[in-house]
Amino acid sequence: MTTIAFRADGPLWSGAYRAANLLSRRGLQPLWTSRAFSGRTPDGSTATFPAGTIVVETSAADLSHSLPSELDVETVELATTEGLEALPVRPVRVAVYGGGGAPYNHAASYGELGFDVDFVFPEDILDGALADFDLLAVPGGGARAMQGQLDPLGEDGCRAIADFVREGGLYLGCCAGAYDASLVAPSFLTICPQQQQMRMINAAVWNKGDEWLGLQSPGVGVLRAKVAGEHPVTYGMPSAFPITHYNGPLYHMAPGTLDGVPDAVGLLAVAGTEDGFTPSEGFLGVAGDDRLVDRAVVAGAFNAVAGTYGKGRVVLFGSHPEMGLSLSMDVLDAPARMLANAAFWQGAATKSARPVQAAGDPAVAAADALDGLAEAGPLIDAVVAAAEALLARDTTGAGWLDDALAMSTFGVAARTIWNDGLAGFGPAAAAMKARIASIEGRLKQAEDPMAGRSDYVSAVVLDLDRAINHQTPPDWNIDFGYEGLLQHLERARIMLVKANANFGLDFEPVSNPYAYLDASPFHLAVGSYLAAAGVFANCGLLLRLHDERLKNALLIASNSAEAVH
Repeated sequence: MTTIAFRADGPLWSGAYRAANLLSRRGLQPLWTSRAFSGRTPDGSTATFPAGTIVVETSAADLSHSLPSELDVETVELATTEGLEALPVRPVRVAVYGGGGAPYNHAASYGELGFDVDFVFPEDILDGALADFDLLAVPGGGARAMQGQLDPLGEDGCRAIADFVREGGLYLGCCAGAYDASLVAPSFLTICPQQQQMRMINAAVWNKGDEWLGLQSPGVGVLRAKVAGEHPVTYGMPSAFPITHYNGPLYHMAPGTLDGVPDAVGLLAVAGTEDGFTPSEGFLGVAGDDRLVDRAVVAGAFNAVAGTYGKGRVVLFGSHPEMGLSLSMDVLDAPARMLANAAFWQGAATKSARPVQAAGDPAVAAADALDGLAEAGPLIDAVVAAAEALLARDTTGAGWLDDALAMSTFGVAARTIWNDGLAGFGPAAAAMKARIASIEGRLKQAEDPMAGRSDYVSAVVLDLDRAINHQTPPDWNIDFGYEGLLQHLERARIMLVKANANFGLDFEPVSNPYAYLDASPFHLAVGSYLAAAGVFANCGLLLRLHDERLKNALLIASNSAEAVH
């Protein structure tokens, strides 16, 4: 036996983390280091490694057998180590809240990194579904932000989430999902009194206000964050780095506010802004000198905090580690490492892996999935055609694209967002079709495991069918949230058709940049992650999630008579 370290520096982290998850499901016991350490290689040279490095005690032959060759990892064999302290990597089941907001980035990030992911609705939570998961991720909000997420839960659903954490689960919230679990403005409690059942951390929203449901936005785009202190969630992160922020909460500590709840700690503090940032004061024009984001820097406001609640844990990001750093926000960037860190931190506290059950006939599910994927192709083409029709129209006299009506984000003017956003539908469609072809190929590979060799592969195939063909009932009144691929593609098409129909309308300037979210062609087509461009990107993320899940499941099952799950 020897010690093998997986380099997790810089961009190597994602491959190392994915390898750790796959190895843990193959029955090995990878370790996740909690401090920097050094080691001596067999040739006598010395190597150093930061916290967050993946280490496994095994023979090179066993590692070669267990680790698929196609994984992009860099390993270092160590004859001796010094200062090695680590936590065990165990399989973690992640539930992503689909009952409102934008859950696809979280799911795609976790899936690409080798975690087992599923979506849960308020009805599932009320039925006790969280008992089958280790971590609940609650994303940014939809058109009604936090209220749109909490209303379907009601007091009983909010209490069920708090009970899940109290009994040992981890709640991870981003943006609206973070606000949902925070100490919030009294004005919000008059709208959503059930939020009191989900307050699980002694951290209060710093940028509270009455403008947007108890929240005052600092802006949209790329902030500069700095690590506020050593914590498992920030293992391996540089001392300062860019992260996307989208209107969400910032924090100050409020020790002792909740009885019996320990004090929270700051994970990240706002250090400034990058070039690609639009302060809220500049959404509809030129910002003045008094910017909320600058006051946040002076005040030492946090954009990520963590705490414990009963036996469980709470990690809140006012910013968006799950979203990329560009206007499309659909790339797995460095901040996403903190999502995986939170999951590893939680996994280290669990005693055993939760089984993944396959309920249904995977052969039927595979056939239905293939039928749905065939149906998706023409829908993708219809969405692109609608986007191209909009792009071809003359916007010279379109007042709804003027600065006073169409908001800037990421430091980019609305007319540029319009042109670039609509032009991006074609490349996004090509990427989706490539994913569809990849999924179809993997389904053929899965035929043998589906015959009984791997329950885990079977469960992933069943989830794929649901991901493509699921239809969220209209009477659920979900505020965006999770929809199946076909339903979501149709949503994008309808939004673009409506934008075309509304092209000649005039709108009165108002102070709320989102006032015409469901009417302005800009907002309907490209104006935010809730626009058709964002919905279309979600479809790509959903395909990416299930392509990666299939790949991971097949890798786990490969070269093994029976997959470990």
